[in-house]
Amino acid sequence: MKYFLRSAAVQLALCLTLTLVSSPAAKAAADEQTFLKDIHESMVADNWQECDAVAELFLRKHKAHALANAVKGYALVQQGQDKKALPYFDTAVKGGCAGLPSTIAESHANNIWSLRGYALMRSGKFPEGIKDLEKSLEMKPRTCLDILNQRIDCLNIGAAYKRMNDMQKSVSYMNAGELMKKQYHHVFYPVLKSPADAKYNAGKILPELKSDPGATIPACKYAAHQIYLKNWPEALKYLDKTIAVEPYLMPARLLRAEALKRLKRSADAKKDIDAILQTRDKAGLNVWAVDQKELNGVLRL
Repeated sequence: MKYFLRSAAVQLALCLTLTLVSSPAAKAAADEQTFLKDIHESMVADNWQECDAVAELFLRKHKAHALANAVKGYALVQQGQDKKALPYFDTAVKGGCAGLPSTIAESHANNIWSLRGYALMRSGKFPEGIKDLEKSLEMKPRTCLDILNQRIDCLNIGAAYKRMNDMQKSVSYMNAGELMKKQYHHVFYPVLKSPADAKYNAGKILPELKSDPGATIPACKYAAHQIYLKNWPEALKYLDKTIAVEPYLMPARLLRAEALKRLKRSADAKKDIDAILQTRDKAGLNVWAVDQKELNGVLRL
């Protein structure tokens, strides 16, 4: 009798497990995980037709899924179908989607205001597009990619104002974009006068590192100061953290290659150098390009 009861309990537990696994919620979660994996692969490969198809298939089952709508909109923009993309971005905004996260989009990560604003502008809706891009510029950048995205936002707003014959605002935003280009460069190559200056500035970065450990801008800045101070192990520690979040960030890889070479780890440094050389001429990645003079300097080490 005890054996029968035990067997019945096991069968009941198995039935409950199977019911949970096959429940609508569990099925939806499994669908989402597959979707995120497939989207990541297609985005990293810059395969926008496949990205479009994966999003379309997922949306047939989960029409209101905010992130899937954002992905679909972005895939359409990448294929030059901006007007068709707008309803998907609108649905994503209504669903509370913040944008394309780096976990699936990597170098294509961006906030929803920037994505929709760009699509609006390319659809000829300049005032609406400017409004969205201005919202994007209000956001505090956390990653190096955020700086580059906001620089592009500034240039796009500048181009829109030029089309609207407002040259004063156009020049103002174009200049702001150029300032962001310098800001991006100074993340990796800060202007420092002396080791004492480097130590002082590195100390000022530490509170931000502690308050937001996932932010790559302060991590990369801190690493660059340690490079200047020839504190190679400390620089390597924070460059590893940066590249784990932004693997496409070639200037960070170049700094890491320098630190690795200084630590007599030439084989590891070569991996970063190879990544830089392989992506240098790839279409769409020119924004990650490293300065040839800086690259030559590391190659000579």
